[in-house]
Amino acid sequence: MQMKKNIFKGILPTFQFSNLPVYKKKREYFFNEFYVAGYRYYDGVSIEDSLMEGKIVQFKREPGCAHDPKAVEIFSGGKKLGYIPKKDNASIASLMDQGITIKGKIQKRNFDDQLRKRIKISAFKEYSD
Repeated sequence: MQMKKNIFKGILPTFQFSNLPVYKKKREYFFNEFYVAGYRYYDGVSIEDSLMEGKIVQFKREPGCAHDPKAVEIFSGGKKLGYIPKKDNASIASLMDQGITIKGKIQKRNFDDQLRKRIKISAFKEYSD
């Protein structure tokens, strides 16, 4: 019986794979797109220069809102931009109420257009493979 020689012994360092970092690919599942409601009433106009396409925005539930019990506020850098429109917020509010983190990403900005169609946002859930 012939034995195989380890030709790499002493040449290559010994790796311990348990110490290597595990990289998980992050993916985004987009499921809704809308324009910010109430934009002109909040801080968006004052921070328009920082509202770039691709920027991540945060959502915060406002269940005690008198106008809409499924209200979801939109923030960027601690400044309130407005709300997810009432016609689009039910599924996002439901997911957030279950403790699921939903984020937003600015898809389009158009400062030449009317105030109610200045910032278009996509809602997404981030997950790893």
